[in-house]
Amino acid sequence: MNYRVKSNTIGWTFVMISVILICWFYFYPMIQALILSFKSGAGANLHFVGFNNYIRLFSDPTFIAAVTNTFIYLIVQVPIMIILALFISVLLNDRTLKFKGFFRTAIFLPCVTSLVAYSPLFLNIYLQQTA
Repeated sequence: MNYRVKSNTIGWTFVMISVILICWFYFYPMIQALILSFKSGAGANLHFVGFNNYIRLFSDPTFIAAVTNTFIYLIVQVPIMIILALFISVLLNDRTLKFKGFFRTAIFLPCVTSLVAYSPLFLNIYLQQTA
């Protein structure tokens, strides 16, 4: 077996392993969830109900309100935040801006503060208690 064939075989082996793992851990649960969405019941007493679950879901006013709120958030808030972030980043990269470091720190500080607040909390949660 020459080098090129051996190299291609090894490469395709690595690719196939990752494709199989992606299919197994990503697509298989999605297909199983889709199949389960057409059934009703509990435990081993599942029975096929067709589109009745979807009909019930789309007639639920709480679900409709949640989807409406999500789309309002998507259409209104996301573009505003992107435009605002772009505007602020352009302002902070201006060469004539004084106290540039202060303003960058003030914008980044909430991100760092939340991480600092999480660390003692999780330290307390995972602390080994000896009695």
